[in-house]
Amino acid sequence: MSNSNKTQSKSQHNEENIEWINNLAISLNLKSFSRLIQAIFCIVGIYSTYMYYAILQERISFFEYEKDGVIERFKYHNFLMFIQCIVNAIWAGIAVKITKGKLFDNTEGSIAIISITYLLGMATSYAALSFINYPTTVLVKSCKMIPVMIMSIIIGGKSYKLSQFALMLLVTTGISLFMYAKDKSSDDGKVSSLYGVILAIASLLMDGTTGARQDALIAKVSISSHKLMFGVNFWATIFVGIYVLITGEFTKAIEFGTRHQDIWYPIINFCIVSALGQNFIFMTVRVFGALTLALITTTRKFFTILASLIVFGHPITITQIIGILLVFVGLGGELIDKYKSKQKQH
Repeated sequence: MSNSNKTQSKSQHNEENIEWINNLAISLNLKSFSRLIQAIFCIVGIYSTYMYYAILQERISFFEYEKDGVIERFKYHNFLMFIQCIVNAIWAGIAVKITKGKLFDNTEGSIAIISITYLLGMATSYAALSFINYPTTVLVKSCKMIPVMIMSIIIGGKSYKLSQFALMLLVTTGISLFMYAKDKSSDDGKVSSLYGVILAIASLLMDGTTGARQDALIAKVSISSHKLMFGVNFWATIFVGIYVLITGEFTKAIEFGTRHQDIWYPIINFCIVSALGQNFIFMTVRVFGALTLALITTTRKFFTILASLIVFGHPITITQIIGILLVFVGLGGELIDKYKSKQKQH
């Protein structure tokens, strides 16, 4: 075979390879593949940060420290919120400056109001841990559909389908089973109480109010997610900072940290993980929307409860396991119902 024929054959072969690669790229739909990578990145980010966040939060709240025969727990949750808000604000502030955005503008009044419900949501969540264990707190806060439906009916006069009431009943039954099916053989001191559940529900309502106010502000003005994150945490730092200084909690927390210096490692980790987790939340909302975020965070809460039960050895009965499953079946049904409604709109 002549050199020209060999060259022509080789060129034809290369063209066939290029065509095959192009066809493969088209068949794989590289754009969808890219979104799949983004989805995996967001899911892994939210799962890993918030599951570790939950373990750190429970460790900080319930771990017993001993010195000179005195056993005590870290109970300065407002101080913890103060440090957490500082780290969140610094993290978001750096992100804003990198993108050449403004840290302060004419939205500060609205953001300051949002920061109040943001703080109240965290404060009532921490307070609930004094009366109920962490898995119960997470389970109750997973069920925002109940207060939303009740308040929508009372205030807005809204009507719901029979299937939605059935899902709410399923979730309510699951919570009831989990709350009141106690293991009589256990002497666990963190027995669930009605007061703790009320605090967890209050935290849930504050979180919902914060989200609604954030959505309203975003719809009204053009504001980046990191600018909003910075503003909320900046004002929250000021408010809670004044509170811990006036009440003396700041000094007491520092004194506790001086006695038990190993408390600072989980606190610093907790604050860093909190800031990192919020970035994954904002990324998910921006790329995939709130419905996808709801699906990810709902399933994440199930595994958070599971991790807490395993890591900290909370006693649990078969009836309580059934209660957890009922709750997440109900929540899954709610998400599917929302998805179908959204598909009909398109």
